[in-house]
Amino acid sequence: MKNFIVAALIAYGLYSFYPSNNLAGSIAQGIGFDGHTITYNDESFVTQWSSSENIYGYVRVINQSKSKIIPIITTVIAITTGDYSDPEITRFEYSRNGYLIYNLNPSKKINGSVTVYNLIPSSEHVQKGLDNIQIGDTVSMTAKFSTTGELKGERGGVRLTAFSPNEYVRSKMTKSEDPNTKQYIAFVESV
Repeated sequence: MKNFIVAALIAYGLYSFYPSNNLAGSIAQGIGFDGHTITYNDESFVTQWSSSENIYGYVRVINQSKSKIIPIITTVIAITTGDYSDPEITRFEYSRNGYLIYNLNPSKKINGSVTVYNLIPSSEHVQKGLDNIQIGDTVSMTAKFSTTGELKGERGGVRLTAFSPNEYVRSKMTKSEDPNTKQYIAFVESV
């Protein structure tokens, strides 16, 4: 038993001190952007980008993304307004395919919006800023948005089915048929 405990402690120490190559910071460090194409590990990712715009709002959900197909999306964040920002009115619960939004007072109509951002950091500094965001924070970011709701890489891609308002949200906020829910891919330039 003593040998098992010692082995477990050594394994934990190695795990803690030798980070995985898939950590968000190491991914951010390897991202390049020429204004149109993002490169990471000799793979190109393309979409049509908007000019820089602001993201501002209350953080209700934030998670690290771990997609092997699109590893450059490191963070998924839900910014809310109105009743969606109040944990006494709405609850966000993780399910196997994403998040469900529950109205905790079904007799009251929910007002507000949920916007899900699939974030790509422009630098390691930006990723550190994303890593410091907590649920309940009010954030301000500058980002370019995919104007097509689609990001293609050489191994596959992601197409947001909730890119336009009033559509079913598939990725990360599943089974939400709320017309006030939108989803975007964003290349974050500053936090």
